Amino acid sequence: MRLHFSGLTIAVVVLSAIACGDAEEESAAPAPAAIDAGTPAPVTDAGAVVEPEPPPAPKLLKAGLAIVQGATNGYVVAAGALGLEVISSEDGKSVLLPGYGGAMDRLVISGGAVAWWTDVKDGYGVLNVWNAIDGVRTAVSSSSFVSDGPSNLFIATADGRRIAYWAGDAAANTADLHILDFATGASSSAGGAFSPRTGIDVWGCDMIGRFFGKKLIVSYCDLSGAQRVYAVDGNSVAGLRIDPDFRDASDRLRGWNADDTGNHVYLQQVVQARGFLLDITKLDEVVSTTVRAEEGFLTKDGAALVYRAGTEARRLEGGKDTRLASPVQRIVQLSSDSARALVFDGAAMRMMDTKVAAPARFITSQSTSVPELTASGNHVLLPEYLGDPPSLTVSAKSASGGTTRGLVTGVLLARLAPEGDGLFTFGKLDLTPAPGTFPSGELQHFDLATGDTINLGSGLFPGGFVGKKLLFTKVNEPGIGIYVFDPKK
Repeated sequence: MRLHFSGLTIAVVVLSAIACGDAEEESAAPAPAAIDAGTPAPVTDAGAVVEPEPPPAPKLLKAGLAIVQGATNGYVVAAGALGLEVISSEDGKSVLLPGYGGAMDRLVISGGAVAWWTDVKDGYGVLNVWNAIDGVRTAVSSSSFVSDGPSNLFIATADGRRIAYWAGDAAANTADLHILDFATGASSSAGGAFSPRTGIDVWGCDMIGRFFGKKLIVSYCDLSGAQRVYAVDGNSVAGLRIDPDFRDASDRLRGWNADDTGNHVYLQQVVQARGFLLDITKLDEVVSTTVRAEEGFLTKDGAALVYRAGTEARRLEGGKDTRLASPVQRIVQLSSDSARALVFDGAAMRMMDTKVAAPARFITSQSTSVPELTASGNHVLLPEYLGDPPSLTVSAKSASGGTTRGLVTGVLLARLAPEGDGLFTFGKLDLTPAPGTFPSGELQHFDLATGDTINLGSGLFPGGFVGKKLLFTKVNEPGIGIYVFDPKK
């Protein structure tokens, strides 16, 4: 079985000892052993000792050894002795996803859906899908293309009821983009054929897609190796190509981004300093504006484009073009509200205002650090790779500037929550696990907004976030199982 977590892949042999016991889909969980979340020190108030409230304790979600693969809409996807399960993060009830477990089987979680491929041969397999409304749908496609690469081979809406996938002919090594709407039953091939081997192996050809409501935008490389971008209207399953034709066949697109509605799209050309700002509110009336730029990012509301021309960062809004800051060699990331941006000036990372011209605030000059904004946009994570083999030293600071605060050293992994200012780190790895278990380590949770730090303990394996909640597996007795830690409780 191949288990994946946020870029960290660990091969796990599930021994027969793990499978002992009751194999029902739902089972009553035994009382878990207490997990020490740390004891806060007492504080004094006018001479009297005031005991602070104890930190929130993790909650056992599902007993038994399993690895969290991801989560969607309040459900946790985990692989264990029973196979692949979808578990409610509220009550722990689970549904077994049939057929998964072969050496070549694959899993993707997108939007509100879980997709898994079985009987995979030569890169094609049987596609199966689950969502919370329609349940399990097996054999959605008997010849769907799948890969271990970074490509976006399955895409779903937030509720999981509208999906996009690639299906075709393994012998001919071709595939088409297909759209299926579970609510209406409508299904169609929405895009032109492409070569999976070309799409995976050629730089710039990874298949990237996302639903905006029910509208889909997806890019891939066709049989000639040229990158194409298609949009599929939410009211149909028919696709329309929206990328421009380049006279220079050697040029291609570097990538694209869109506003939250998917009505405005920015495409960046690779060789020439040129971008294309598209209004695709009506797919039969696409409006295109050419921008002289090396890179650009649409704001969430689509009202403006924050872009770089040479060493100047600029803002284009309603025909007005405003210089924001200089020198800027790269726009790294926009904040969640699009009001600020991390930029690199050639010597340091700085925080730039994206609405008005103002000096960009210094963040860090560490060449080994790649800063990342928290989901709130109020704090900056500063992970720094040091040593041989490298390990992470993790610091943070306010996006408004100020003092850098050291958090932890010598960890393997640091991940931000998709909401708020939460962070977990994973370190002190135990590479000699007990028979029938797998490598584990120490897990800590940080709230960069409040400064709260909780050491959840050792013998744990991280499973990522569900909103602000942290999922993890306790791999050793007593209390083996999947836990959820809610910092708000």
